Formats: sequence, C-alpha cells, structure tokens
Amino acid sequence: DMVLKPRLCPNQFCDCHIGYVHLNELGLYEVFGEGLLERQLRCKVRLALLKKNHDS
Repeated sequence: DMVLKPRLCPNQFCDCHIGYVHLNELGLYEVFGEGLLERQLRCKVRLALLKKNHDS
C-alpha cells in the first residue's frame, strides 16, 4: 500500500516518461490532447503526419 501513496520525486530534474509530458513549455497537451498519457496523437496531428510522410 505504501507504493500507491503520493511522494516527492527523488530526481534533480524531470526527464521521466510520465513527468516530462506535463511540462508546459513542451506543448504536448496541444499535440496529444486527451491521449497525453497514452501518447496517442490527436487526429489532426496524426493526419498531418501521415500526409507529410506520403508527400515526401
């Protein structure tokens, strides 16, 4: 049960898989939207990437 309780991060800076996605300066909320934690791109971003890859 101790594992599931909130606690401070021991790292000096944030570079973990979960933590960095919440850094506002990265703008990842705009890229991933509701799929942020799963790293599922928003539909518009996904379509733009597919089009870019197809055109090149």
